[in-house]
Amino acid sequence: MTGEVVQGSAGGLSLARVELAARLRWLRIECMDMSMAALARHLAARGYGSVKDRSGISRYEKGERVPDDDFVTLLYEAATEKAGRSLVFGKSDLLTLCARARRRACSSCATSGRAVKAMRHAMRQLRRENQRLRAESESLHSSVRAGLAEESANRRGAASLPVPHGDGDRQRWARDVVAARSLVESVQRLHARRDQVAVVTVMRRTGEVLTPAESATALVLLRELSEDQLADNLLHIYGREQPERDVMEAALALHERGYERDAGALLKAATR
Repeated sequence: MTGEVVQGSAGGLSLARVELAARLRWLRIECMDMSMAALARHLAARGYGSVKDRSGISRYEKGERVPDDDFVTLLYEAATEKAGRSLVFGKSDLLTLCARARRRACSSCATSGRAVKAMRHAMRQLRRENQRLRAESESLHSSVRAGLAEESANRRGAASLPVPHGDGDRQRWARDVVAARSLVESVQRLHARRDQVAVVTVMRRTGEVLTPAESATALVLLRELSEDQLADNLLHIYGREQPERDVMEAALALHERGYERDAGALLKAATR
């Protein structure tokens, strides 16, 4: 069953269709970080053949068509898998909204006007959310760079004396902690605010701001702070999204620090 065209005689969009279009766009952009064409290919690989290219996705996100339940279910499940945790609304909520959106829109001008206003409001909210996530990410980058710069200055100011192997390991660990702490604190802060979308976004950018060894250190710090849920999420996201070489290096670092189970789980996540 393909997407269904549902318009009132005045061509206006119902409030349900406006909200549905905004949520579909949010799932694609914020949870999956995919272009429309990439999403169409992703769904086709999962057996959904009704949307052949980006134009079908575009019509859904503009409210021109209402998708069928199969599309909504596959998109929601793929977004949940990509995000690594449950989302702020349930699949049943989205399917109910989809059913409401299939009802014919009222042809009155007042309803059409409210629908346009609601669409603009939804898009403004999405833009603000995108701006907030970018700002959070930039703040994380700045914090990590500042920590690394401070540690570098400390090393230059210290005497360069030979150290035994064990001391060298401790110094490397200390440097990794400086870099990883900023990410850990940022993730904890966002988690405390129940901003799970931002948590996932920050975790997905771990590889951009931390080396594999520092990323492994971040996971260890989360374990030591009893933030096991956050540690598990970081492990799965890092394993799925980072290059194989980085995953191998991070797993080796975890193994060397006595976290053999996490090292194995990280490698397993990379094969999924």
